[in-house]
Amino acid sequence: MNYRRLILLAASALLLPGEASAQLASGYQYQRTVMGPDGGVYVGQRSGGAIAGPFGAAAGMSRSGSYVAPSGATLEYSQRSGGVVGPLGGVRGSTSYVHAESADRGLTYSSYSSSLGVGPVGGVAYGRTTAAAVGPFGAVGYRRSRVIGWP
Repeated sequence: MNYRRLILLAASALLLPGEASAQLASGYQYQRTVMGPDGGVYVGQRSGGAIAGPFGAAAGMSRSGSYVAPSGATLEYSQRSGGVVGPLGGVRGSTSYVHAESADRGLTYSSYSSSLGVGPVGGVAYGRTTAAAVGPFGAVGYRRSRVIGWP
């Protein structure tokens, strides 16, 4: 009886792989600052990465920055996105943001956007955008959302 167990254990060891499949990964990150001749300044950052294994892969990135003009006007932005893919489907998502102001703070603009997608069998897509502008003569806003689903 014990011999049978030993033989079954030895046979199963031959059928199973000795080690897991390789996993690959890569990434990057950098920052920079630039100063203009008239006093304007820009600062930005970027980063990202990817990883792949036996059951799927994932990747993502991020970037952001801000700019100040010599006049004092400002601009800020940010963006992030990523995705995952596996044997049963995948997910993808992203978001972005922009904000700008004039030097005297009399004019302002902001925008935010995001999206998400899931698939393939039970697919869903979602998106949203919001924006607003303010000036000396009033303000205006915009908003849009969408959801799409399919079996």
